[in-house]
Amino acid sequence: MSIQGTISHWDSSKGYGYISVENQDAKILFHISDLENASQPPCVSERVIFRLGSDNDGVMKAVKVERPIVFNFSLAIVVWFVSALIGSVVLLDFPVIVCAFYLSVSTISYIVYAFDKQAMLHGGWRIPEITFHLLNIAGGWIGALIAQSVMQHKYHDIGFKLLFWLTFMMNILLFAWLLTSEGTMALHSAIYQLRAS
Repeated sequence: MSIQGTISHWDSSKGYGYISVENQDAKILFHISDLENASQPPCVSERVIFRLGSDNDGVMKAVKVERPIVFNFSLAIVVWFVSALIGSVVLLDFPVIVCAFYLSVSTISYIVYAFDKQAMLHGGWRIPEITFHLLNIAGGWIGALIAQSVMQHKYHDIGFKLLFWLTFMMNILLFAWLLTSEGTMALHSAIYQLRAS
């Protein structure tokens, strides 16, 4: 059975800490290896979900410690844009193929984030940062935002986030332009040429 708790102590030099559970005096030990998403170090007062287990000596500890996914600003943007995209298809006859394109590139972007996170955790080959930004420019920022929120990967890198939000704004401005009469004509012309080739 999963239990909700809050990290009350964390020793980064030793790689272990304690979790407090509401209305319980005892604090439960956990190790960094028991944290499901260890791409970012645990923080005091961070909420977690865990199960009870024991170590080799039979001492009780927390295992399968997970960070619950929080509906944050990034995920709110994803919901807003997907709603706007679907609304544009239904109300403004926006090409469905553009939705398919966003879905495809965002899926690739999510997979790239997952691969890079695993490489970081296990010391493997890392994906160059320029790859992430090129995918964002191409429309994969939706998958990137989901990956950042779910995996907490690249989430706290200030320099990376600054460039990310710049590419995001470029995408939003492009999408807004495509909804204008001039942009719609250019988009339909490009789709026609792709189908003709």
